[in-house]
Amino acid sequence: MKNIVILFTLLFACQTISLGQTAKDKAHRYFSSGAVKERNKDYTGALQDYTMAIKFNASLVDAYEFRANLKKEYLKDYKGAIEDFTIAIELMLKLGYTYADFFFYFLRGECKEQLKDYPGAMQDYSKSIKIHQKYPFSYFRRGVLKQHFGDYRGAIQDFDNSIELYQDNADVYFSRGNAKNSLKDTEGACLDWSKAGELGYIDAYKNIQEYCK
Repeated sequence: MKNIVILFTLLFACQTISLGQTAKDKAHRYFSSGAVKERNKDYTGALQDYTMAIKFNASLVDAYEFRANLKKEYLKDYKGAIEDFTIAIELMLKLGYTYADFFFYFLRGECKEQLKDYPGAMQDYSKSIKIHQKYPFSYFRRGVLKQHFGDYRGAIQDFDNSIELYQDNADVYFSRGNAKNSLKDTEGACLDWSKAGELGYIDAYKNIQEYCK
């Protein structure tokens, strides 16, 4: 009798391991299928596959990331994207990473900005910068928010950092020009608008015509 119990226990353990491996295999198959469908612009199918991948492996960070990006970029489901980015961040920390991917915080910040959660977006951009100081767009987006709330000097500092890391973003020069103009630095504003125009920001010339005489 004892031998029979041990045999059933071993069989159950083997089946459990097998099921676990099968579930992970299914998760990866659904994830791969979702990525192909997304490339082919079948966004509904991709969303379904990423969701199935998560169903079979709730710890698959990539599935949350891809589903979040899909919701953000194509479905404009910013609330859903925030939820997925949040889970991805929590999973990375739970799995032993010393910090979550800075890009998750940046993208979640963009989603919060779309939903007009500006304090939340500011916090995420700042967290992104704390983790990775060399990503210019985190500084730019945080600078835009500072400018929105009237912190022109803080905005200029962030725009400066962004430009130092990447010199060819016309939006940053245009925004820094606007911030300088708000501080009555017309000369500096005109120089920035001129640079923005050179880089293809056509509306910058309207500001030049109005203020730079």
